[in-house]
Amino acid sequence: MWNFEDIFIMKPDKAKYQQNLLSYLRYNGIDIQRDNQLRCPNHSAHSNNDNNFSAHYYSRSAKGKPQIKCFACGWVGDIYDLCGLINGENDFIEQYKIIDKVFGICKFSEMPENYVASGGKSGSDIEPVKFVAVPRDRAGHIFRKEQIDNCRSYSKHDIVRNGEIKGHWFYDDCNGRIIAIDVRFELATENGIKKTVQTFWYDGRRVCSYGKINIIYNLYEALNCNRPIIIHEGAKCAKIGKSALTNFCNVSYNRGVQNADKPEWKVLSRPDEITYILPDNDEVGYDAALKIWKNFDNVVILCGIYKHFGIAHIKGADIEDLLFSGADIGSIEDYILNGEYKNG
Repeated sequence: MWNFEDIFIMKPDKAKYQQNLLSYLRYNGIDIQRDNQLRCPNHSAHSNNDNNFSAHYYSRSAKGKPQIKCFACGWVGDIYDLCGLINGENDFIEQYKIIDKVFGICKFSEMPENYVASGGKSGSDIEPVKFVAVPRDRAGHIFRKEQIDNCRSYSKHDIVRNGEIKGHWFYDDCNGRIIAIDVRFELATENGIKKTVQTFWYDGRRVCSYGKINIIYNLYEALNCNRPIIIHEGAKCAKIGKSALTNFCNVSYNRGVQNADKPEWKVLSRPDEITYILPDNDEVGYDAALKIWKNFDNVVILCGIYKHFGIAHIKGADIEDLLFSGADIGSIEDYILNGEYKNG
C-alpha cells in the first residue's frame, strides 16, 4: 500500500519552486549586481573564480521560468540545477527535497517589521531598513570578512573603513534566523586605541550598513524561554551573560547607549515577571537603563551590584568585570534574584 510519503517522493511538482530562483540565490549568499550579473555558480569551469561576473540572471527565460546563463563557460540552469551545483547532488528528487526544506518548511522570508524599529539620530521615525533574514547555517558565509570589507570600503567613518575586526555578534529574529551582525573595530592612533561597533545586514544582494536599525540581541531565545530576562549594555556583555548567567535569558541592543530606547522592547514585556537591567557602571549606562525601564511594567535596574561585589570604583564595569573580580556566578545570580535592593 502506498502512503503519502511514498507518493510525495515519487511525484514532486517540478514547477512548484521554479519561480524561487532569485530567493534561492539570496539564501545561498550569491551576490547579484544591479544589472543582474553574477559570478557563475559553475566554479570548476572558471580558473579565476569568475571575477568578471560572466553569468546573468533572467527572471523569465524562453521557457517562461527564471534561469541563470553563463556567457563564459556556457552553463545554463534553473533552481534545481543551481541546487545540484551547490550541494553536489545530481539526483532531481534529492535536489527537490533540499529546496523543499528551504521554501516548503522554513518559509524563506523577510524579517517581520513589528520586531524592528528604525529611527534617525534626532529620534524621528524613518522607513524601516529592508533586509533579509537568513538561516544560521548560511550566516557565516553571507557575513564573511570579504563582504564586510567591501561594505566598509564605502564608509565615511575612518575607524570602520580602516580598523581591525576584533569581535562580532549575530542578531536573530523571532524565527531564529540571522538578521544582522555587530562588528567591533579597533584602530591604533597616537592617542590610544579607538573603538567602535557597526551593525551590518543583508538586503538579499549584498551586505549593507546604510540607514539605521535598532534590534534586540538574543531575541529568539527571549521569546521562547521561561527564564527571567536580564538586559545588558552591548552584545559582548550579553554573550558573556549567556555563558555565565545560565538561569537568565541574556539580551542586549545595538547602536550604543544613546539608542537604548529604540528597539521594540515591548515584545519582551512580561507583566507578571521582573525584567532585570544590568547597566555598565557609569552615568551613561544608568541613563540608558532608565530609557529601557520605561518600556516594562515590572523592572529592576541593578545599580548596587558593583558596590555589593566591591568594584564600584571601576568606571564602566560590566558583567565581565564582575566575573574577573572573583565573584562566584551563583552569588551574582543570587544577588540579582534576592539582592539587597529588595529591601531598599
